[in-house]
Amino acid sequence: MSQRVLIVEDKPSPLDGCIDDLRNAAPTWTYERIGWSASVPELIREYNPELILLVAPSGLPFVDGFFQWIRKHPLARPAVAVLPAEATDDLVRAASEIFDDFVV
Repeated sequence: MSQRVLIVEDKPSPLDGCIDDLRNAAPTWTYERIGWSASVPELIREYNPELILLVAPSGLPFVDGFFQWIRKHPLARPAVAVLPAEATDDLVRAASEIFDDFVV
């Protein structure tokens, strides 16, 4: 059975090349890509991935809301966040407390 990775991102994503590298390195994994929206929590439950990669763009208010939602509803799967270079101290602090790992 292949491992499922759910990538939550905006398009175009700055990680497109990295995702292609992942596909080449782990060709048996299944990659699902969805955009940021208010329905992300439901989609995470629906896809039931083994790993969640959240690419947080700057300036989207529901990203902060999603981080707050995760505080109250911890993810049952490992999750990694990619934060924008202009991430606020509060967003970086939240990511360090919520996710298994993160990068700015």
